[in-house]
Amino acid sequence: MPRPRRGALPDNVVGEQVRLALTEARGVGLSVAKLVMATELSPYQVGRGLRWYKEVGAQIYTAPITRDRDGFHLPSDVTDLLVYERSECRVVATRLERLVSGTFVPHAALFPTDQAVTVVLPQLQGIAAQLHSFATGP
Repeated sequence: MPRPRRGALPDNVVGEQVRLALTEARGVGLSVAKLVMATELSPYQVGRGLRWYKEVGAQIYTAPITRDRDGFHLPSDVTDLLVYERSECRVVATRLERLVSGTFVPHAALFPTDQAVTVVLPQLQGIAAQLHSFATGP
């Protein structure tokens, strides 16, 4: 983990401040601007705090952060979480499908015996299909 600059707040500290602000505002979305006001951190620090929380804090507190048009949330309902997860999976599936169709398929056409592409291409296609299936599920 990179060392914080002298005088800079560590990621876990700004992440905890973001978590506390979201906890106090449970049920209401907070934009980055509102998080800046609530935490008195800079926009950069709020971004670092959100990133730390998504990578580390959500596992510690077993409370993921979701985002919608109203801002960032700590979801209070499982349906809110499922909607967010499906939306994120749809985004990842689309990006992966574009990577496959725009990079790996042409690679396989140019070099059909290249072991790297013959191994990876079916795996990526399978992952994209599973993500897409979950994203469009019941």
